[in-house]
Amino acid sequence: MLKNRLSQAARACVENGQRLHEDAEWLGVERSTTAVALCILAQEDFAKAFLLHLICEGVIPWTGKVRESLYKHKYKQLVGIIMEWLSPSDDAFIARLGVGPDARTLPAHVADAMKLYVEKVLPRGHISCPPAASDPIAMTVADGDRDKTKQDALYVRLSPDGEVLRIPSPVTAELVEAELERTKRFSELVGPLREGVLGPVFDYDLLVETMNFLLLDKRNRPFLLLKDSKFDGP
Repeated sequence: MLKNRLSQAARACVENGQRLHEDAEWLGVERSTTAVALCILAQEDFAKAFLLHLICEGVIPWTGKVRESLYKHKYKQLVGIIMEWLSPSDDAFIARLGVGPDARTLPAHVADAMKLYVEKVLPRGHISCPPAASDPIAMTVADGDRDKTKQDALYVRLSPDGEVLRIPSPVTAELVEAELERTKRFSELVGPLREGVLGPVFDYDLLVETMNFLLLDKRNRPFLLLKDSKFDGP
């Protein structure tokens, strides 16, 4: 019963994300700030759908903290880093095809995003004293920089004494196109969930393997060895 409800929720998130993406495409560079904000909102709903899929598949447990992460923008934006790696551009996909299965590794910022997400939803005992992020991308997202980009595209920012600090202003056409392209790849990744299944995803097995390790309760384990090539840690 729970799995059916979560599958329906994932479908609703995908459909809403696609609606937001269509609206962003319609606005385009003419309303650049709003288009960027809509793209980020769409990406968050796609990330929510992806999280619901991982829960349905038993990769992530259905806990109170995990449920809370479905509503936290920064958590979904961390998941977005993982999704972007799973849905690469054509050039990146071709480059990764040339790497043998034994040489596949997680990029540092993707591993950081996974570690930061797990530490937020299952703190202590799973990632004990997590190492500092080895790449700034994930940490800046966790610190709220990406969410601030979205907020600044939508709202007037005021100082504590009421002074106007920032108003939404046009962004470059290149940034709009980059966000539209990113959103399109997210949509293509989770679009099959509208039919109830994710479908084949390149390097998905590496994601599952990594999450299984990170979510393992390590409190009563005498030791665990972590391969440098997989997680960039000792």
